Order: sequence, then C-alpha cells, then structure tokens
Amino acid sequence: LDYTSPVDGSPKLVWLASVDLKAFDRSSTERPLAKSFARLPRLREPGTVAVSENFAYLYGVKVGDRLQLPGRNKELTVEVVGTVVDYTWNRGTVLMNLDSFRREFGDEQIDVYDIFLKPGANAVHVKQTIKEQFGKTDAVFVVDRPEVYRELNNGLNKIYSLAYAQQVVIGLVALMGVVSALFISVIQRQRDLGLLRAIGATRSQILRSVLAEAVLMGLVGAVIGFVIGLALEWYVIYLLVMDESGFIFPLCVPWIEGGIVTLACVSLATIAGFWPAYLATRLNITEAITYE
Repeated sequence: LDYTSPVDGSPKLVWLASVDLKAFDRSSTERPLAKSFARLPRLREPGTVAVSENFAYLYGVKVGDRLQLPGRNKELTVEVVGTVVDYTWNRGTVLMNLDSFRREFGDEQIDVYDIFLKPGANAVHVKQTIKEQFGKTDAVFVVDRPEVYRELNNGLNKIYSLAYAQQVVIGLVALMGVVSALFISVIQRQRDLGLLRAIGATRSQILRSVLAEAVLMGLVGAVIGFVIGLALEWYVIYLLVMDESGFIFPLCVPWIEGGIVTLACVSLATIAGFWPAYLATRLNITEAITYE
C-alpha cells in the first residue's frame, strides 16, 4: 500500500501483511514470530498494528504513534503497539491481525502458509505431497527452511568473498610487517643484546625475549583489530547495509571466531618472529658490544 513518510512527506510503497494470531496461540512460543506476537497482546484489538524494525527505523515511528493508512473506503488511523523482526519488504512492513484486516479491507485471500512439522515427520515427503496436491491447481510454491538458508548464505558469501580475499592479503602484509619490525628491533638493540650475552644471558633467553616481543605484537594487534572490527561491523550493518537493502540485521559479536583469529594472529606472529630471534642468538658478542 502507499504510505506517506512523515520524515520527508514523500510517498512510499510499504507492505501490509495480515497475520492469523489465533494460529500462533497454538504454536510454541520458542518460534521467533510466536515469541514476538506473545509479547504484543494488544495486537488483537481493532485499530492496532505492529511494524517491522526497518519500518520504524526508516520512518522514525515509535510505539504509541498513530499511522494513516489508505483503507478500502476511507483512510484508517491505527496505533503502533510494537515492533517485530521481519524481512518481508525492504521498505518496511505493517502487520495487522487477520480479523481486523478482513473487516477493514474485505479480503479473504491467504498468500503465505508457515507449516511446522511434528517431531519425526518427513519434511521431504510433506513437501512433495503439498506440491502434488496444490502445486498445479493453486500455483503453490513450497520452500523449506534449508533452501531459504542456502539462498541467504550464497548471497552473503558473494558479498563477502572479495572481503575474505582482502583479509588474506592484509594478513600477509601484517606478517611481513612483524618480521620487518623485529629485524629492525634486533639491529637497533645489538649492543643491548651483546651486553646481555656478555653478563651471562644464554642464547635461549635471548631467543625467548625476542619471541615474547613477537607474541606481544600479535596480541596487541589482534585486540586492536577486534575492537576496530566491531566498530566497522556496526557501521556496515546500521549504515551501509541499511541504506543498500533497507533491512536491519542484528549485531552479533563473534566471540568464538574472534578468539580463533586472535590465537591465529599470536601464533603467526610468533612463527614470524623465529627468524629474527634466531639471528639475535647468533650475534657475535664482541661485535655487538662495539656496535653503535
């Protein structure tokens, strides 16, 4: 339906969806939509709607606001009683109880059925049965959850494939930077290392001191990268992706992946520091002491 944006006064094409809330009363509240509707009991009242999160973000709508929607014979004034996570339409979705929708718009059609199977049911068999009974006569398309996830993952992988390649290049450059920094550090500290050897420091102690520096460089770099990465993730999700797609995705902190990357950074920095550390142990004590 056409909706006039209160932000700039321009007309927008938004999605009006009716939901059979009675069916969700018999559903498990662990399901996302059922959980959302369970906390919105007022949605069953006439003249109330829920809006998607991207609708609220795009048009500055808050709970308690009233919307003007074009009805069947007159303009409708409805109250927003809550927001829900919905990715039906990139310009925002308004959700209304099915009873209210039929009363206001006189539309008895149903476009989408969400089917949840009982434990032990054969999903492939159910899908095939639905297609055979209703596919040709009613133009019914059946899509299961793995297919939806697969399509989403393929789309996201295409978006981030270039970013992954850039990460590999950045990682190699960072390793070269660690090696160069340690080489410079060893060269500049030849006198210090020579004095340590002269007063009794063993080669293994010199080796461990240089490797400790490499470990510290990798750890500090990983922590700084993780913090900056979270800021960039927020920027991409709430600004770039929102502007491009019209959807708001939840910000998820990848603690396990972050820990793996941090461990990998420290390990690679340690490996990269072995060659400079080995050269530090091979310094001639006399030459190192006299080095300026």
